[in-house]
Amino acid sequence: MATGLHPTVEQRVKEILLGLLEYFEKKRLSGRKMISDEEIVYNSLKNPRLGDIKVLIFPGPPVQVFLSNRRDPNSPFAVMDAAERRNFIERRSLDEVNDSELLPSLFLISFADREMLKNPNNVRSEFYSTYLNLSGNAEPIVEEVDLRSKPYDSLTHGERMAMLHSLSAVDPLREQIAKDLFDFIISYARYKQADKQQAIRLPPGQVREYLGQFSRDMYPQNLRMVLLRDFPADHDRYCSYVKDRMSTLARIVQSRLDVASGEYADYLREAMRGIEEQIAQIDQLQGRRR
Repeated sequence: MATGLHPTVEQRVKEILLGLLEYFEKKRLSGRKMISDEEIVYNSLKNPRLGDIKVLIFPGPPVQVFLSNRRDPNSPFAVMDAAERRNFIERRSLDEVNDSELLPSLFLISFADREMLKNPNNVRSEFYSTYLNLSGNAEPIVEEVDLRSKPYDSLTHGERMAMLHSLSAVDPLREQIAKDLFDFIISYARYKQADKQQAIRLPPGQVREYLGQFSRDMYPQNLRMVLLRDFPADHDRYCSYVKDRMSTLARIVQSRLDVASGEYADYLREAMRGIEEQIAQIDQLQGRRR
């Protein structure tokens, strides 16, 4: 069994994570904005081929489920429903607004959780969510050993993305794959710096976050209202520059999308949507008047 779990435990884990997906989808349909960490987890569970998430299980009883936190690898999120809260009262809901939610949701771990995670004697299983087949896609998983037997240059973009799921965190090949798939070379100037050619990385599941940082690098957030109020000509110039660089990035992404397919094409389309959103935001900011 790919997860290494007893079938009964694996079924319980799937129920919890499917409930978490239901909670996220219910929240999205209600029109309430998801927290960025929730977006990352949702996208990873829903589309693991575009950037999977690590699952850590303590089989118990009771079964305890943790999901990796990309912002802080040492602080994974706990996943539990309302019925489990009485057993883990020190865990704090990631979104306090949903404190009465019955479906499973994300929680910040407690001190006791940290001690349990650090103890190597505690029985646990660790794997990527793709092995649970939460999306219902029965497509066979390509194991790392199969891909490693092929020359790297012969691997398709989809195979390189699939390989990321099985490589260890310290494997240097992870960085090579990320560089090949998710780095985009573009000439731009950070605020008050000279223009130069640089790599913009857009990791799957975090595309919008990194595009926002790219925009802020060129025109810092804390200056936008100040220049709009006191130096409108400078404000207009910076807005135009950000839009120009975003448009150039869009052309680079589109050139890859023209020849891509499968998961990599899905990722590139997500990047295009994120760029369009950034340009629309700057358009709105540029159109404001004192």
